[in-house]
Amino acid sequence: MKPPTEITMVLLIQFKGYTDEHIQYLELADGSHDVATWAKAFPAFLKWGWGVQDSSL
Repeated sequence: MKPPTEITMVLLIQFKGYTDEHIQYLELADGSHDVATWAKAFPAFLKWGWGVQDSSL
């Protein structure tokens, strides 16, 4: 059995009753599972999760 893809995970979360208001999906074209990519995505995560904006970025 193959692991679920990111899109499949979003669909499963929606099936559980969450709406687009609750879900944020960000895919960076040049991204990978590493610190450099996380650093690029982190400001968007903070804004989505807590409404925080880091003006230093």
